[in-house]
Amino acid sequence: AASGATAKFTVTVGPNGPVAVQDVKVDPSSKTIGINDELTLTATINPVDATDQDLNWYVDKDSAVSIVKTDGNKCVIKGEKAGNADVTVVTSDGGYKAIAAINVVKATYQLTISTSTGGTIIEGSSGNYGNGDVINISASPNDGYKFVDWTSSNGGTFGDANSLETTFV
Repeated sequence: AASGATAKFTVTVGPNGPVAVQDVKVDPSSKTIGINDELTLTATINPVDATDQDLNWYVDKDSAVSIVKTDGNKCVIKGEKAGNADVTVVTSDGGYKAIAAINVVKATYQLTISTSTGGTIIEGSSGNYGNGDVINISASPNDGYKFVDWTSSNGGTFGDANSLETTFV
């Protein structure tokens, strides 16, 4: 510049190169779900401004869960069968891993078996049963009474609602 002249410059200060991944976490890190239930897992990369945000999600081949879909840091899983499963998320940068421990349980339903006046249940009992369980039930009418039928107040299917001995699903 000429003597006595001034020049103006703008200096931008920023990170020196890419920001590396240091860790990954998954939320929830453990959860119990039912068969056919879906759950969304969310991964968080540390630091949040890491340059490479790519993630890969995995489950074991014969897992109790399946991956329905992934979208960036989100993974939707579905309970397939009763058992335990690990869902693993791995960062592309550095190969950092986080694991969600998932317990898949069979849905249970409360079943109450009762008689009206003049009869006795001789097979089958009230309690919690799993979805799809087959329960053998039978009744015996007291002297002077006749068996009419089985009824359900909340769904389910009888093998033969008019028989003293039947199944309930």
